[in-house]
Amino acid sequence: MDPTFPDAMAIPFNRGHMPALTLPDDAMAIPDMRGPMPVPTLPDLNDPDTCAPDRLMVYHPKLPYGPMLDFACADNGGVNYDLVYYACCIVAGNCWEDNEVSTSQDHGSRPGPTTRSASRARQNNSPTATRAQGTTTTPGRAYLSISKDPDDQSSIINVPDNGVIKGIWRVYFHVPENFRGIRHHPEFGYPITPNFENWVFPHGRLPKLWADLPPCRPYIPSRFLRCHLSRCLHSVDVARMIPTSCKDWWDMNRMDSLIPPGDPAGIDSPRNVHGLRADIHGLFDQSTLVPFPKPVGDGETQLFACVQMHPSENNPGILWDLIITFHNHLYYHVDWIPHEILFARFAWSIFCTAHMPILEKHYYAARRVFYLSTRTDSGETEQKEWDRSDPNFPCARTGHSSTPWTAKRKK
Repeated sequence: MDPTFPDAMAIPFNRGHMPALTLPDDAMAIPDMRGPMPVPTLPDLNDPDTCAPDRLMVYHPKLPYGPMLDFACADNGGVNYDLVYYACCIVAGNCWEDNEVSTSQDHGSRPGPTTRSASRARQNNSPTATRAQGTTTTPGRAYLSISKDPDDQSSIINVPDNGVIKGIWRVYFHVPENFRGIRHHPEFGYPITPNFENWVFPHGRLPKLWADLPPCRPYIPSRFLRCHLSRCLHSVDVARMIPTSCKDWWDMNRMDSLIPPGDPAGIDSPRNVHGLRADIHGLFDQSTLVPFPKPVGDGETQLFACVQMHPSENNPGILWDLIITFHNHLYYHVDWIPHEILFARFAWSIFCTAHMPILEKHYYAARRVFYLSTRTDSGETEQKEWDRSDPNFPCARTGHSSTPWTAKRKK
């Protein structure tokens, strides 16, 4: 059966900001008794077709034992194509195309409108992701396909008109041999980056989807710390885009070079922080709420909150509740944070076991050896085989910013 997204749960692709607090004409005119707070309308959790949101699982063509990446179908039963594509590119070694990169390095200027000519050339005017029509040669770029066979060119997934992959639950991400210098292993194919600590920030290759966000403005300290998603003033935490647990990564990747001159540098820079209500902050650090840019028309791009997999699958109502409450809501004024740091946050969100389960215990029993791209103590990148029984095997974190699940390298 083809599960469908319940009509009552249909989430607009652009919902704008979450509603702000509206005070009555008489600010004290609050009833003595207001009854229970409203409960979100959820689908029938006893119906097998709607009890849990559908999932799109992306597989490595040489690692069929478990999904490389796992996404919740929160966009009315589908997943945003760009979110899936760039997540795969990050894990596979930053393998997006050069014509998807902004050439502007000025924090205060805005590049021209997004073209993504090569990507949009893949469209075939279909409302859902469909197979390519009339393709006769293997693309010279990384791509999504419903077949693990790279020679099956008829199975390439095109970019749909509405930008949402829908009606497909299992896809493969292919990277051609030597594309962007990525060398394949004869048995294991292209290497994957196992966690954020081993990911290399692509200085000078920021995808245009992030570069086309509104210009980065000067940071102005505020008297009040407001939640930049719910716009609440109470119970607001200081949330970092790149957590303090990643300070070594920050230093190794020279992220201070992205901080405008004259502003405080370091991972505690105000250019790396924003306010989030305490409960939202927890979801943010679990990678359940993922900040992601989406076009909104007229060449404009804005940052939205996208709900993805929750660390606990025991209660599907939790994920439905989060999708209904937060998914596709616009972030409220985070335009002092450099675009590159927002991109790094997206990458950080991907490298957790909820989204990247391929290295988890219930999958690696069938695959003992993995071909990974890791960094040495000197910062150089190397590709080599890793045995899963190695105590220093680099794993993804379990879902919280304060507990990276990565073994230390041998000294």
